[in-house]
Amino acid sequence: MSDLPAPALPDGPDYDGLTPASSAARQALQELRDRAERRRLVTQSPGAETPAEMQRLVQELQVHQIELEMQYEELLLAQAEAETSRAQYLDLYEFAPVGYCTLDAGGTLRQLNLRTAQLLGQVRQQLQGRRLGLFVEPARRTEFATFLARLLQTTDLDACQTIICPWFAPTASPWSCASKARPPWVRWGPGRCGWP
Repeated sequence: MSDLPAPALPDGPDYDGLTPASSAARQALQELRDRAERRRLVTQSPGAETPAEMQRLVQELQVHQIELEMQYEELLLAQAEAETSRAQYLDLYEFAPVGYCTLDAGGTLRQLNLRTAQLLGQVRQQLQGRRLGLFVEPARRTEFATFLARLLQTTDLDACQTIICPWFAPTASPWSCASKARPPWVRWGPGRCGWP
């Protein structure tokens, strides 16, 4: 246990003839001494009998540190691969010969590629936040709104033939467009839309 002897309770005339009340005090002192001994054992530095255990713990911590470093390197590699894939996807999306756009539940353009902006005859930043239905020929807007409503109720591919009217571009003419969509995408592709 310990190399030091446990301190003895004081002897003397004050402790020899203890009454029952003073017996409780003696017991309280004994409990206090026991608690102090336990605390000293907890806080004392390891003795000579524990170096093997300490060595094992140090090795275990080193292994965990190496594992964490390897996991961190793998995470950095996965992040770099994800960034490369994202950049490739963005290039494919942005420069596709097909018009792609992302709409919210109200049919508002949230994201669109360059081809969609070209087809609608405006700069992309001016188109974002506008409702796509505004570019549909007025006589076909109800049909187009029904098409968009169906998209909200399914994950299946759906299609809609409509006329796009870039009303804000005075030199542009209306053109026929076949939209294929699967939430949240609307696709206008070659052979599916064309200028009249």
